Amino acid sequence: VKVTVHGQTDEHLTFLFAHDTDPFNRWESGQRLSRKLLLQLYSAAQAANASSEDRQRLHGALAEAGGVPEALSAAFKALLTDKDLDGSFKAMAVSLPGGTELLDAIPDADPTLIHE
Repeated sequence: VKVTVHGQTDEHLTFLFAHDTDPFNRWESGQRLSRKLLLQLYSAAQAANASSEDRQRLHGALAEAGGVPEALSAAFKALLTDKDLDGSFKAMAVSLPGGTELLDAIPDADPTLIHE
């Protein structure tokens, strides 16, 4: 079952990831933000016709996509430095969505490009 919540902004999700008292909300917010970023990077690489064989073009396309937003980096830092959180939760919360999840989100995805 996939539940979709409409209307949440990146700013709201970033705040939840950094500060929510419910661990599931923190984890889910981080997953949604990370998934969105990875899908944007994939789209940028695909639009540039970058392939895993042409690493220079691939890295250029990813650099032009803008990288990780500063607010998301700050949210990761807030989570990792929160003394009230268990270390195993922190490890799980900073794990990126898996390749299979990204493949499911992209019609006709190139698995090799996702892996790169």
